[in-house]
Amino acid sequence: SVGAYLDGSGALHESPAGSTVIAPWRATDGPWAERAVALLCQAGLAAESRSDARAVLFRKLLLNSAVNPVTALAMRENGALLDEPALLRTAERAALEAARVGWRLGLLPREFDPVDALRTILSETRGNRSSMMEDLARGRRTEIEEIEGAVVRLAGEVGEAVPVQRALLTL
Repeated sequence: SVGAYLDGSGALHESPAGSTVIAPWRATDGPWAERAVALLCQAGLAAESRSDARAVLFRKLLLNSAVNPVTALAMRENGALLDEPALLRTAERAALEAARVGWRLGLLPREFDPVDALRTILSETRGNRSSMMEDLARGRRTEIEEIEGAVVRLAGEVGEAVPVQRALLTL
């Protein structure tokens, strides 16, 4: 969960916030995740463990589905979403739709606040350029199908309407 971006010269920059998250696919592998976190911390890296890899990945999918296509379409850095009310509302709606899918799948706790998580990640990565924006700027294929497409497919499986996600996928 450490953000990074390439600047105009091609130099790689990481955001100062964030840590490496380790989570097991099986609950019985929790001790291995804890051991990996301990080793990373001993090496001076920020790391934390979570109990379920699927929940970690879904949260990342949710945030990427709200940030990446909006920044790519606007061709703006992540922080622009906080500064432009229309962009922020679009990203918040996308995050809320994805969260409803995650709740129905049992991958997000009910107390998870997708808007707060979105605003936090935007603040922490204010100067970053999303990978999707970078891909568009360089004329490369984006991950829209893997990100928005995944949310739309999962929403279909659980019968959840996601009109903003569908619109971002189409755009």
